[in-house]
Amino acid sequence: MGSLADSATQFGEAIAPFVGVWRSLDLRALADSKQQLLLSLIGCLVPEEPRPIETTDKIREIVFLRGAIPIEDANGFLAELKNGTLNLGSYRLSTQEFQNGDFHALDRQYNDDFVAVWSDYASSGHFWLNSWASRNLESLVDSGDLWAAARLQGFESFPELAKARLQFGVGAGKALRLSLFAPVLIELAGQGQTDGAVAYSIRFPRQLRAADFKLSYRRQDDRANRVDGGPLQLALLQRSDQDQSTVLSGSLPVSSNVARAELTLFHSGYRSGNEPIAVKHIDIPRATAATARGNPRWEATKSIVSSTPKWLGRGQKTAEQALKDWIGISGAEPDDKEFERGVGCLLFLAGLSAVHIGDADGVDFLVLDDPAKIVVLVSCTVSTQSVATKLASLKPRVNRLAEILGQYTVRGAVFVPHRRQDMTVGTIESADDEEGMYLVLQDQLKEFHEQATGRDYGNAGRHLIATLITPKMPRRRGAFY
Repeated sequence: MGSLADSATQFGEAIAPFVGVWRSLDLRALADSKQQLLLSLIGCLVPEEPRPIETTDKIREIVFLRGAIPIEDANGFLAELKNGTLNLGSYRLSTQEFQNGDFHALDRQYNDDFVAVWSDYASSGHFWLNSWASRNLESLVDSGDLWAAARLQGFESFPELAKARLQFGVGAGKALRLSLFAPVLIELAGQGQTDGAVAYSIRFPRQLRAADFKLSYRRQDDRANRVDGGPLQLALLQRSDQDQSTVLSGSLPVSSNVARAELTLFHSGYRSGNEPIAVKHIDIPRATAATARGNPRWEATKSIVSSTPKWLGRGQKTAEQALKDWIGISGAEPDDKEFERGVGCLLFLAGLSAVHIGDADGVDFLVLDDPAKIVVLVSCTVSTQSVATKLASLKPRVNRLAEILGQYTVRGAVFVPHRRQDMTVGTIESADDEEGMYLVLQDQLKEFHEQATGRDYGNAGRHLIATLITPKMPRRRGAFY
């Protein structure tokens, strides 16, 4: 428990990064007009347009006020709360009864007031400023005004308030309250599926930037008694003009042993991106025999590779081992030709439309995802020293193709069978700084291989494309990560 002033300051700091998603602060207040005293107040930041603060009912000296102030005035409203005098419509009200305060960061307790009055936003995590009076209503107003207050808050004048259970503490022993809510309007959804993946999505107001979000995961393998985790890719799924929202989506491959997964969403504006803004726990149903069938493209590829001795080598390795060797995830060091062959297999297994061009100085594959209207120019190299040259060669071709195709998103990607730490700082920075240019390195190749050859092959193409259209986070100068 703290003071109202401190809690209001925390509330203001918390809402600052998200203030663009709201248009007004919707308010309902009860006041004693004779004493110019605020008795109770609830409010919520909403995306609706502001409305004047009006006296919607009055009995004797007790008034009920309702309206919505512009979001630009929210900081001034909080400052007035802290200073002890609040201007609402034509009234200048003392807030002297409210000294104590609590601030709840991203509270998910479904407060009755919030759910009942602003039910459209109840599924969102919300910041909550809560205060209460040191005295009850009975000690503040005479008996006639007490009856008036009860009526204004009750069933006759405002049935919606009765439905909302906005008691405002009427009656002996009930403390008066002040509550402000700020739903962040960010929804993290995830569902465990039986096709070897967890599908996830994030819906948020279009005023927020996709690049400010980071999503991470933890998955628990019961059989191996192991928990692993890391960052997840987010791909633009849709933009809705109707509700002014953006949806990002993706999928997390899981083996048949994984029973639980946890998704954690961060936003760079909230606590500097160090504390989650949303968490989703997912139970994953066990796969059935019908859903455990493999990728038919993979079955066909294994058949062809197994019947081609020159691809299997002297040791007559399996087709599975051959593909891992070609894309450099088994410890083997493929040559350029083998790596290019392996990347071509991955693109095929992912269900993407890909044309093999094989230009030594530039494009090796032209990849098309027609439903998503995305084109990717892919260049392959096994040499870390040639990555910068490959990027420089791809960039003008990407720009030229973007001009020609118009409605399509065009990206360039250099596939390299090495870890990020094996690359030079200059190479990583040159890729990070070039808009629309990406590196696909060993860790991602492992992930794509696991997905494309497993039960989640249906999402492999979308997952691969997601990596290449994810908005980039701004890089800190001198940072290498």
